[in-house]
Amino acid sequence: MGSGNTAKTYPPVLYKKLKPIRKSPKELPQVITLEQIVESLPKEVFEKSGFKSFSSLFLTILFIALSIVFMNHVPSYLYPIGWFLGGASITGLFVIGNDCNHKSFSNSSTINSVVGTIVMLPLLYPFQSVKIIDRINLNNNIKSNASFIRNWATGKYFWLVSICNWAENYFNVKKVEDKDDKAKAFTSIVLVYVFAGIFFPLILKFFGISGFLNYWLAPWLIYHFLASTFTLLPRIPFFDERDKKYSVHITYPKWFEFVVKDINFTLPRQIAVTIPHYNLRKAYDAFKKNWGEYIFEMPFEHEMLKELITRSQSFSEEIFSPFDNQPIAKPTNRRYVPPTSQRKSRTVSEFLKEINWLHASLLLTTPVIAVYGMMSVSLTWKTFVWTFIYYHMTGMGITVGYHRLYSHRSYKATLPIRILLLLFGAGAIEGSCRWWSRDHRAHHRYTDTDKDPYSAHSGFFWSHFGWLMMKQDPSKIGRSNIEDLNADKWVMWQHRNYLPIAFFFGFVFPTLVAGLGWDDWMGGYFYAGVLRLVTVHHSTFFVNSLAHFIGDTPYDDNHSPKDSIITAILTFGEGYHNFHHEFPTDYRNAYSTFGYDPSKWAIKLMELLGLVYDLNTFSKNEIQKGMIQMRQKNVEQLKQVIHWGTAIESLPEMTEEDFDAQCKQGKKYIIIDSIVLDVETFIDEHPGGVSYIKMGLGKDATKMFRGEVYGHSNAANNLISQFRIARFISKEKNN
Repeated sequence: MGSGNTAKTYPPVLYKKLKPIRKSPKELPQVITLEQIVESLPKEVFEKSGFKSFSSLFLTILFIALSIVFMNHVPSYLYPIGWFLGGASITGLFVIGNDCNHKSFSNSSTINSVVGTIVMLPLLYPFQSVKIIDRINLNNNIKSNASFIRNWATGKYFWLVSICNWAENYFNVKKVEDKDDKAKAFTSIVLVYVFAGIFFPLILKFFGISGFLNYWLAPWLIYHFLASTFTLLPRIPFFDERDKKYSVHITYPKWFEFVVKDINFTLPRQIAVTIPHYNLRKAYDAFKKNWGEYIFEMPFEHEMLKELITRSQSFSEEIFSPFDNQPIAKPTNRRYVPPTSQRKSRTVSEFLKEINWLHASLLLTTPVIAVYGMMSVSLTWKTFVWTFIYYHMTGMGITVGYHRLYSHRSYKATLPIRILLLLFGAGAIEGSCRWWSRDHRAHHRYTDTDKDPYSAHSGFFWSHFGWLMMKQDPSKIGRSNIEDLNADKWVMWQHRNYLPIAFFFGFVFPTLVAGLGWDDWMGGYFYAGVLRLVTVHHSTFFVNSLAHFIGDTPYDDNHSPKDSIITAILTFGEGYHNFHHEFPTDYRNAYSTFGYDPSKWAIKLMELLGLVYDLNTFSKNEIQKGMIQMRQKNVEQLKQVIHWGTAIESLPEMTEEDFDAQCKQGKKYIIIDSIVLDVETFIDEHPGGVSYIKMGLGKDATKMFRGEVYGHSNAANNLISQFRIARFISKEKNN
């Protein structure tokens, strides 16, 4: 029997606290070394790609430019949106500079230094000083500015962490002992001052104070706010076990992670600083696959910022990395650098040899020619209509012809339609039907693997058109069966004569129609020919890129394809890509009646006209199976995120004597269904008023709760689970 004088400590109520995806991660055992963890990562995460690096840099500059253009065209009350986009974009600029710092931007030290210096200057970071001082801090296991940050950059001033680090750490060369390093660091600091002396007066002269505030200062402060947030959020004490070492990963919306270059994927960088930013996600996925039970993963919630403001004073000095106390081979460097032999190294000349110059020339010069044409030739309404029509004819030559007819055989067509689709598909200039279909079948068979010719796991730009601009090793692309295409004499005719057919239907035919029709030869060439070609290219390329990055996965989430109305609008209806990868031989991409799929509508219209026949569709039963399975899976995942309260079987026992003693001490306990609830935090929020809930304090309120006074809702039943602290043992049961 329990004693009424014995006071016990019961678990704290988690009401209104953050709810983790995993309730409690395991602590990394001391026997695991960093080398073991690195060996579990695929070697390709350490490989550098000049194309990906410079593409990422170009995109970041584009985002910065878009933020400036946005602020130039909106009222002032919308400026904060531009500030945030600019701040997120220059965060990406910092990540690229950090890649240069760790030699993961390029194999060339010169390129790393030049690019690193240039991208860091607008942020006022002295690149060489950052590089040298970070190396010194890393080798000597120094946490910079700890005292300054502890005194000032906590609570509501937590966002000063990054600014403090920038101001105190990188403009002080006293800790640099090597003379050459000190000279390099000092020179880079001087360069920042020179840059600032030129840059800021120019901004003030051409844009004024408002331009300085909107285009530089506000985004710069947003960047430091984000950098501080990314640094401190993983240090929130999610669990009471304060001495427990586990890894924390905070997830954000994917579009945001894309803009900030996955800077929140800090775990891979702690493992190996040489992983390029575009491989951080792949490295994290590999780590999660092998060591996921040691990761605490949490989606970002606004409540986190409140925790950061109210509690950062108490944890600002805590070590985030779970590897700080782990045995490693090199005690002077907590981050493992893989041997050079593990990483693919290419010289500039070797890189240039790997470029497919025919494809690259077409893809890079046609946009320039199109822009020149738009600036020099007026667009007539007849040419506009013809361009719009021919855009759909050649675009659907790919989607209706190359894709749904020849790659997936989702319907059958009469000979005239088959030939027309081959001709207009060639007019899109995306390769012969045989070549296109062969790669596309390999893409379906080996989706998201190294054998996928345009795998989305290799990055957005690679899957969009990078794979076309680089020579590919046919032996590395997955095999696909194209016996049916080899046996089709018209497909083989187009394949053998592809170049003249593509040139004629890509440029000559649209020019002839406009020239002979209404004497607009130049307009026909520039608009219906070149500009139309550029838009068709990127519209259809989005099927390989955008359709794997944005949208939902209503049928299966084991691979990257997604359903998105946005992608559908941009790709002639090919945006319901999750459905398509699950049911590839279905002539529809949009399963729903009202889903936007003009390619489906075109096929259906041709069926009504007797031009196509035998349209394939998967049965409704099979489609709904996939939908139900995914809904069940999503429900199970959602259940893991939701906090259901402490499990009843895990609760300690509380005797009647304990209960009475605790209530006499002022505890706000009630009993419902033999479970003791601590309702102190809820009394003032009780919808029925304070007096009613106080009536049940210190008593068994089961009858009151279950209907004698008021029949409570399902939500109320769920809510009380948050207040469980013990199982009640009555005197009768105790005896």
